[in-house]
Amino acid sequence: MKKLDLGELQVEPLEVDTQTAKFDLSLAIVEGEERFRGILEFNTDLFDRDTVERLGRHFVHLLREVVEEPERPVLEASLLPEGERREILARHAAGPKRNFGEFAPVHRMFSTRAGQSPDAPAVLHGEQVWTYGELEARSNRLSRFLVDRGVEREDVVAVLLERSVDLLVSMLAVLKAGAAYVPVDPSLPVERLSHILRESGARVVLTSGELPNGLGDGSWSVFDLEKLEPEISTLSTKAPEVHVEPENLAYVIFTSGSSGQPKGVAVQHGGLANHVLTLTEAMGLGEGERVLQYITPSFDASAEEIYPTLAAGATLVLPPSAKELSATDVVRIAEESHVTVLHLPVPIWHLIVDTLHEEGRRFPASVRLVMVGGEAPAVGKLSEAASLLDRPLDFMNLYGPTEATITSTFYRLRLEPGQEVRLPVVPIGKPIANVRTCVLDRGLNPVPVGVVGELFIGGAGVSRGYLGRPDLTAEAFVPDPFAERAGARMYRTGDLVRLNRDGDLVFVGRLDFQVKIRGLRIELGEIEHHLAAHPGVKQAVVEAKSTPRGVQLVAYVIPVDRDALTPRDLREHLKARLPDYMVPAHYLFLDSFPTTPSGKIDRRRLPVPDLSADTGREPPVPPRNEREATLLEIWKQVLRVENFGVRDNFFELGGDSILSIQVVARANQAGLKITPKQLFEHPTVEELAAVAEEGVAIHAEQGPVSGAFPTTPIQRWFFELNLAHPEQWNQSVALRLKQSLDADALRKATAALVEHHDLLRARFRRTEDGWEGQIPERLDEVPFREYDFRS
Repeated sequence: MKKLDLGELQVEPLEVDTQTAKFDLSLAIVEGEERFRGILEFNTDLFDRDTVERLGRHFVHLLREVVEEPERPVLEASLLPEGERREILARHAAGPKRNFGEFAPVHRMFSTRAGQSPDAPAVLHGEQVWTYGELEARSNRLSRFLVDRGVEREDVVAVLLERSVDLLVSMLAVLKAGAAYVPVDPSLPVERLSHILRESGARVVLTSGELPNGLGDGSWSVFDLEKLEPEISTLSTKAPEVHVEPENLAYVIFTSGSSGQPKGVAVQHGGLANHVLTLTEAMGLGEGERVLQYITPSFDASAEEIYPTLAAGATLVLPPSAKELSATDVVRIAEESHVTVLHLPVPIWHLIVDTLHEEGRRFPASVRLVMVGGEAPAVGKLSEAASLLDRPLDFMNLYGPTEATITSTFYRLRLEPGQEVRLPVVPIGKPIANVRTCVLDRGLNPVPVGVVGELFIGGAGVSRGYLGRPDLTAEAFVPDPFAERAGARMYRTGDLVRLNRDGDLVFVGRLDFQVKIRGLRIELGEIEHHLAAHPGVKQAVVEAKSTPRGVQLVAYVIPVDRDALTPRDLREHLKARLPDYMVPAHYLFLDSFPTTPSGKIDRRRLPVPDLSADTGREPPVPPRNEREATLLEIWKQVLRVENFGVRDNFFELGGDSILSIQVVARANQAGLKITPKQLFEHPTVEELAAVAEEGVAIHAEQGPVSGAFPTTPIQRWFFELNLAHPEQWNQSVALRLKQSLDADALRKATAALVEHHDLLRARFRRTEDGWEGQIPERLDEVPFREYDFRS
């Protein structure tokens, strides 16, 4: 701006450095003689200079596009110059391009491993070890049985089994027969089971025992594996010669649907194979690794535990029972079975960290990798976890919708013991091999780095769509304008994300009413649909609300007659139709819903349930014995509610399955043995105390252990190999030291380790009853030899 001449008074601009931004970000436009000048002022605590300069360039580019093509719809205008657009698509959107060679479906990857190492342990289940050869033979026999019954490519076979070796055998057998499997949780309500079987078009149902009433009269054939075992065991152990292509169907997973019913996602062999090869590499899996199979098999993330493990020649550790595992269970199994990889929903990961802190215990030393997914892990929990470590731990945050084959992106970081993690949030990372992640605006234009947009996923992981629902498929799977292959589609996730400066994706939120509870995807519309179907409900809305107990589902209901309807009525109505994780923890009856000026329901103004309110409709009944008093105190700690008694219902007090796991863990610590199933069947303190078994209160013993001990299944398997030189069954490593070595200090450190870790002192001997372990109190001398090669 030039000086302003006002006669004898002259005015000129004076630049003033205020040092303080009045707003987070502001733009001032100053008109000059020939052009406008823009001034961006920003809060340096929120933005850096590069980001703001980039925003300025994008705004100028947008203005230029609008001026040059005034007739062009604003929705088609792009913030990005062409060069920057190409760079984002090439550098940030595309995962590594990998050629994995000749296509091999996952069941062939497993069979290849079984041929190479038939005696290697494939599955550890309780007291039993299944080798790769045994699993191969069993799955081949069952696949021949299915082929003989007319099962062929593109057929769907429902697998209605709990987590077990039979389930793994069935999944592999269906794939080897060329068909696709749909895993179905037997604990689901019959109405939901029936819907899944009908919608999947299943020709065959594999189960063990009788089907629930109403499921045996469908168009499908039912095969009871337990009854058919004598017949199946006589079949050939050679796999049938069935060839599948990458485009063929591998499995169908049913997810929550906003229309009121679950919808089946059809995943193809090509996407599954690409995922398994990529994740096997990213996880660093190989022989000797042990992976806990935690995820319920009816969720697609379980395939991420199963197939990479079996493709890599590692061992899959199945929990001793199919019940839901508590944090204490996971830690115990990891320690007893020497698990090296844990794949967990974020809420369980948080519970494990909290439990170990409360009990003053360390993180299992055998675990080298933790993978989490389903929702954002808390940064603070990473720092807490680091304080529990005795060795570095790799941590992977996984992201991916079922429609894009399990995991599409991941973020990895290495936790060092005692490290304080300094991240604003944990990103969801970068795309895996042969997958593309595009952050787009409403006009499907790429947005700049740092700008929020909707995430679209393209490439190898995109599934076929929704089984039998071309309308829903067309809405969610749109033509991919960035693909090299004609006719390719990309999946519209509905997730809002942004790219950070490091090229990692950061999750911001959702465009719709889909939420994640316990890492499981839930369409709130499906719950609302079933609530509205109750004759006593005039209108219903369901929201996920943050409470002191974590994020919980809250149902807001306008009843037809408030006096004729209770929360228990609605809970029982939903339990008969929905899985337990979709049943709201709280029910609030309202006369009307808050609305926006346009008349829509204002979900943000719906009240958060008052957990301190008097939830009992009758005076609380006090405990009558020590067992009831113990359970009542545990419930109060977990539920964070005071005013209730031994006859109040756990779920009416706001309990859910995650909180039930905490109750079970604390009860076991107090010497009362109960299971989550018992809590669901006996949801009052009075009833639960009657079925609880007396145990021994658990107090963590950190002192030295000595004496005889029974061998574990994996140890017995090792001795049954009858190796000529069992002492050579070990791993060695050569280390290059940066500083000079103090041999005496190393000797003392080794001796201290041997004294602290009891199994390093273990000895094994054969007895008449088999092998037995013995741990001496101490070793007189730890074997230690020093060789000097410097000369």
